[in-house]
Amino acid sequence: MTISVSEIEKALASLELALNEPLDEFVRDACIQRFEYTFELAWKLAKRALEYQGIISVSPRTVFRDCGQQGLISDVELWLRFLDDRNLTTHTYNEKTAHDVYETAKEFAQECRKLILKVKTLTKK
Repeated sequence: MTISVSEIEKALASLELALNEPLDEFVRDACIQRFEYTFELAWKLAKRALEYQGIISVSPRTVFRDCGQQGLISDVELWLRFLDDRNLTTHTYNEKTAHDVYETAKEFAQECRKLILKVKTLTKK
């Protein structure tokens, strides 16, 4: 069984492209939107990687905890913060939240890249 990462790689490339643009409110908002959908793909990729190992997790929180135990991610609390920030973007909106989530998106992009590499390594064994 292989796990396709092409969709998340495209989404992450799109996020990284936006993050490299000069910051204004439109770029910030684009980054937040791209963070949201890339995060969704990331947790679902993590879930599939766990299933590949015979571990069934149903919620994002459980997936990230299990990923930490399996060595797919190194900082569970960081991924749970990504989840919390993603949830903030769908329920509230203000300038401070937008700025904070934009900053989170930068950190997330690096961690997402690491997850993709771990999953690729896992499925090549």
